[in-house]
Amino acid sequence: LVSWGRNIYGQLGDGSTEDSRVPVGVGTGYASVNLGTRHTCAVKTNGDLECWGSNNYGQLGNGENVDSNVPVAIGSGYASVALGEGHTCALKLNGDLECWGRNGFERRLGNGSNVDSNVPVSIGSGYANVSAGVSHTCAVKVGGDLECWGGNGRGQIGNGSLTGGSVPISTIGSGSYANVSAGSWHTCALKVGGAIECWGDNHSGQLGDGSLRNWTPHFVSPAIP
Repeated sequence: LVSWGRNIYGQLGDGSTEDSRVPVGVGTGYASVNLGTRHTCAVKTNGDLECWGSNNYGQLGNGENVDSNVPVAIGSGYASVALGEGHTCALKLNGDLECWGRNGFERRLGNGSNVDSNVPVSIGSGYANVSAGVSHTCAVKVGGDLECWGGNGRGQIGNGSLTGGSVPISTIGSGSYANVSAGSWHTCALKVGGAIECWGDNHSGQLGDGSLRNWTPHFVSPAIP
């Protein structure tokens, strides 16, 4: 695994806090990696999860609130990880979903509280994939149900309002989603039949519906073949 760019919080994971314009080595044996605003997490081929970088909200998940410029071990048995701005959610191989880090008034961890956590907290079981935005998180369950929670000031969790949720909320429909991707303040999801739906912030046309209608709650774009 190699990384490059800004490194003020140690988010490159090379043991320094110096920016790099060229790739620097982090380690070997990694299967996937995901980037947050100021921290990084990666799953190793054996299912171990490691994180590094900014940790002011506990987003590294190692029980501390101290930044780290080298990978720190979080646990084992992980399949994938998704990073937001100050929070982290990870899917385990058995379908369990955990989140940690910044929570606050947006309640982005999805555990029903507004308290930050520097260790993983359980969200539920039966999940297939997860994606994190700046202040919201969405996940698809094994049966195709789509759930979102957290900040919703621009309609990004798709529940037909601008009110966020402290626990997972079923958004658009059930049993019909294959994958989801959360942007900064908007969300797009892939349906089983191949259609794409998007909702949330649209000031730059990110919903793909040909308009610039902004903050449209629960707006779903036409199917994109």
